[in-house]
Amino acid sequence: MLLEIDHLTKRYGATLALNDLSLRLSEGKVMGLLGPNGSGKTTLIKVLLGLLRQYSGEVRFLSRPIDDDSKAHIAYLPDRNHLPLNWSIEYACSFFADFFADFSTHKAHALCDILKLSKTAKIKQLSKGNKEKLALLLTLSREAKLYIFDEPIAGVDPVARDLVFDLILNNYAQGSSVLIATHLIYDVQKILDEAIFLSNGSVLAHKSVEEFTAGGLNLEEAFKEAFASSSLGGAAFARAESRVESSVESGAQNLAQNPQNLQTAQNTLDSENPTNTQNPQNPQTKQGGVI
Repeated sequence: MLLEIDHLTKRYGATLALNDLSLRLSEGKVMGLLGPNGSGKTTLIKVLLGLLRQYSGEVRFLSRPIDDDSKAHIAYLPDRNHLPLNWSIEYACSFFADFFADFSTHKAHALCDILKLSKTAKIKQLSKGNKEKLALLLTLSREAKLYIFDEPIAGVDPVARDLVFDLILNNYAQGSSVLIATHLIYDVQKILDEAIFLSNGSVLAHKSVEEFTAGGLNLEEAFKEAFASSSLGGAAFARAESRVESSVESGAQNLAQNPQNLQTAQNTLDSENPTNTQNPQNPQTKQGGVI
C-alpha cells in the first residue's frame, strides 16, 4: 500500500480542518482529491509533505511514518509559482538536479524542447502560462513514487487544460501514483482512475470513477449526490433551512406587531417598480443563480 491514513484530525485553533479522516491509496493510480475550497485538501497535502506535524492519527507512506526519507519520494506542484523570478530555466533545472536525487535533467531539457521553452530565458520573462508549464515539467522530471498536484488547472483556460493533462499522463514515472487536488471536478474526470470526495475535512466517498459514474451521472453530479446524502451535507442543509425558517418567522412576527410596516414596504415597492401597479398582469421578474 502506497499511503495509509487512519483517523487523521487536524485543528487550527477552534477550526476543524481534518475530521477523523481515514484513507488508503494504492500504487499505479491517477486519483483525484476532489472537493470545494475549504474542504481540507490543502491541509491534507501539507500533512503528506511533512509540513504539518501537529495532528492526531496515523499517516504512513510506504509503510513508514512521514519523515525526510518519505518526502524524498514525493514530488509536489503547489498551486502558485514558487520559483525565483531571477532564475533562468537552465538554472532551475540545475537546482532541481542538485536538490532531488531522482531528478532527470535530460527529461527536463527534452520537455523544454517539446514545450518550446528556451533554457536561457529568465523566469521573469515568461508568460503566466509558460511559468506554469515550467513548474509542471520540473515536477514531472522526477522519478517519484507519488506526484501531488495542487489545483494544476485552476487558472488555466479549457484548451490548455488538455495540455496539462497530457503532460501529466505521459510523463509521470511508470508504476507511480498521481494525486490531483482540485475543485474542478467535471474537468478532471476524464483522466482519473479513482476519486476521493472530500468535504468539511472528511472523506465522503472513495471509489473508482467507473463505480461513481455507473448510474449515468458524471463525477460532479456524483459528488453533489454524495454530499446531499451524507450526514455532513444533511447537517448543512438543515442549518440553512433553519436559518430561512427563523428569518421568515422573525419577519412575520415583526409584521404582526407592526402592521403599518407592511403598507410602508408596499408603498416603497410601488414607487421603485411602477410597472407593478400599472400592469399587475405582467409583473417584473428577477433572475437568480443557484449555488
